Amino acid sequence: MLPLVSLLVITSGLTMQTGQAGAPPAPPPASAIADSYSLFIQGRVLESRGDVPGAIAAYKKALVAAPRAADIHAELAALYAREGRAQQALAEADLALAIDAKNHEAHRIAGLIDAALAEQAPLGQSSAYEKQALSHLEEAYAGGVREPMVLLTLGRLRVEASQYAKAIEILSNFLLSEPGYPDGIMLLAEAYDNSGQLAQAIGQLEMLPTEQPELARAQTWLAELYERAGRWSDAAAKWGSLAMQSPRTATYRVRRAGALINMGGPADVAAGRDILAGVVKDAPKDAASLFLLAQAERRLGNAPGA
Repeated sequence: MLPLVSLLVITSGLTMQTGQAGAPPAPPPASAIADSYSLFIQGRVLESRGDVPGAIAAYKKALVAAPRAADIHAELAALYAREGRAQQALAEADLALAIDAKNHEAHRIAGLIDAALAEQAPLGQSSAYEKQALSHLEEAYAGGVREPMVLLTLGRLRVEASQYAKAIEILSNFLLSEPGYPDGIMLLAEAYDNSGQLAQAIGQLEMLPTEQPELARAQTWLAELYERAGRWSDAAAKWGSLAMQSPRTATYRVRRAGALINMGGPADVAAGRDILAGVVKDAPKDAASLFLLAQAERRLGNAPGA
């Protein structure tokens, strides 16, 4: 449940109602302030009991008494969002922001919904939603919102926008509150990788568990990073592990052989050659394997074999 709005906040929302042009706004009746606050609390209680229609009705009645209370609009937006009613949630968030452009809860709701809509949008139509989501979540973050979902979504949007330094800051904060969360680790590794911080990217991926099939892509990525870093022994070990998990995937065996050959020692090159000989036996027309096998034979001094 979101933080309870204070009577002072609702009162300030009431006092924002516009009077006649040039005249100061009329002070709201004390009864209207009390009614809106009471209805707001009633809405919270009803939602906690599972009575969503009753909660919506209470918030709407509160807005009749306090139509310029941005926090009530934001609370109604949050309720609609929790119910999966995205367009109604966005409409209420927009009303809150029209009253108070810095309302952090309204920015949070609008940003998360826009980010979800961006993921669902057809190819080529997501950028507008992504820009809106990034703008809203930046405002929420600047206002002190540190909810894990906000941090993860904002971090992902910053990676997609190539704002890698900012992404690293956000995702590092996310992982402080959610240590070991795979999506956060992979996003942070991507930000490090794309900003040229190879060692840091490797360090992140090394924290992921190796036995989960759904993380095989991360393990493949880690093996490739080892190769780019010239860590051929680690690359060979990682490709070997992947080959054991997926023995029918010849690519893993070929990549392991390539790493062994790049290690350069005679025993390593010979081991790579033997692996490639097995691959070529199964696929005698595989050009990449034949090329690597020729390299291995040449390094071992077997010119006729090469």
